[in-house]
Amino acid sequence: LDGSARTGKGVSVGMIDTGFNSTDAIAHSIGEVRDGIDNDRNGLIDDLAGWDFYDADNDVTDEHGHGTIVGEVLRASAPDCKIAVVKANGASGLGQTEALSTGIQYLCDRGIRAINISQSTTASTPELESAVNYALQKKVILVCSGGNNGVLEFPAVLGVRFPNIIAVGGCDSSGQIWQSGWRSAIALPSPCSLNFTTDYAEYKGWSGTSISAPRVTGLIARMLEVIPLLGMEAIIDCLIRECR
Repeated sequence: LDGSARTGKGVSVGMIDTGFNSTDAIAHSIGEVRDGIDNDRNGLIDDLAGWDFYDADNDVTDEHGHGTIVGEVLRASAPDCKIAVVKANGASGLGQTEALSTGIQYLCDRGIRAINISQSTTASTPELESAVNYALQKKVILVCSGGNNGVLEFPAVLGVRFPNIIAVGGCDSSGQIWQSGWRSAIALPSPCSLNFTTDYAEYKGWSGTSISAPRVTGLIARMLEVIPLLGMEAIIDCLIRECR
């Protein structure tokens, strides 16, 4: 994969976070328009830009900032990809496991091949595990941040049971593994700080595996630009093999 020549053009990936404030980068729902009618008949009215499962409406505006940063890092990795947005966290940054679970299923039903999840919860639920399994049956990759406190949280920890989850840890600019999660369960390390990048200078100083995960999601978008029919297993195998 020639990273300098591939930009994710023609590829849409999903993101579940606090929203996204870049309208030109949002992947619109096919068959949906803003007219007060559920045109695509998915039970959600005017979900053109995505859906807010936290507040149960079609406004995916980011009132916190985390999702916009994650989305911009993703776009730095794949500048021409589009992002299908699910809002599962409120203005405080806190979210709901139910909103995360429903958001996974929603993006799978939209035909998204890879979903970035730069958030975590300390406990799983039957609904979350059902959603992860639903994604597995649809061959959808869930790229999950591995955590920042030395304890791998959910949904990333489910990667030990569900092969469609990539638990992304962090590394510094020299490639040294950061303190994210259980090292034995981390599938991939990825740069976790914006201090040493020239992309999006206004976000320099942010760090954590929330920054690591979208770099991997962007790489998947670039892979799918090259080979649109590349399968879930092949993508994950290629990423892990090249990382070793």
